[in-house]
Amino acid sequence: MIVPAPTKAYFENVINAPHALEPDAQQRAMKPASVQEVKDTMSLKDDTVEINLINIPNPHVEGMLLVHVVKDNIVWVTDLISPRGGPIPRNPGTAAVGERHAFLLKCRSFRRSGVKWFCGSLLMKSLNRLQPVGLLALRVVLGIIFFAHGYPKLAHLGSGMQGFFVQHGLPGYFVYISGVLEVFGSLLLVLGLFTRPAALLLAIEMGVAIWKVHSAKGYLAVHEYEFPLTLAMACFALATIGAGTLSLDSPLFERGRNSKRG
Repeated sequence: MIVPAPTKAYFENVINAPHALEPDAQQRAMKPASVQEVKDTMSLKDDTVEINLINIPNPHVEGMLLVHVVKDNIVWVTDLISPRGGPIPRNPGTAAVGERHAFLLKCRSFRRSGVKWFCGSLLMKSLNRLQPVGLLALRVVLGIIFFAHGYPKLAHLGSGMQGFFVQHGLPGYFVYISGVLEVFGSLLLVLGLFTRPAALLLAIEMGVAIWKVHSAKGYLAVHEYEFPLTLAMACFALATIGAGTLSLDSPLFERGRNSKRG
């Protein structure tokens, strides 16, 4: 049972009081009732309906609940003084009741519709418009990182790079493959040209790096391979999404493909 404050004690006394001179077996075996009190507001909801309960201070009775069924926008209340005139004259007390009703419902409606509009409309549309910029930023950052790691492999071949690869169970000539892939792959990412295959190859390279180099302490030691794992997943995302409109792929490949779909 849900009751308005401060009537909880009254309803508990009524429930616990004897209701028969000679209680039968069913009355003696009754389960105790649970009484919940609404001091200000309470929300009841499940997968299908949401109901808001509002305790309305008013001069008519001590404690009264206004019930608002959100989805159907139905407001229900029992025996509340109408502030619009009639047998009971309009006075500051009855007017305050009506104004409080209207204010609470407007606040709840504005809060719900405002949040929904901001999150579902303005924010999402703004982020969707920034998607090409976000993909461009991702490609540029990945390009800088891969170029910074790939260029030394080609420019400093005599500095033990091949020995490092052999030490980790890879053929020495893989240093050339890795250097070429990272240098030219990074340039392709920045330009947005052949982005999908370039990103996929770089993701595979990072997977091999994790397998042969960074997993020596086990795969539970995530801190040992978190950087190449991040690069691999970012490249894989680019391979699945594409370079976006701010790229050379867009006029060369994506627009023709979209027109065929249309």
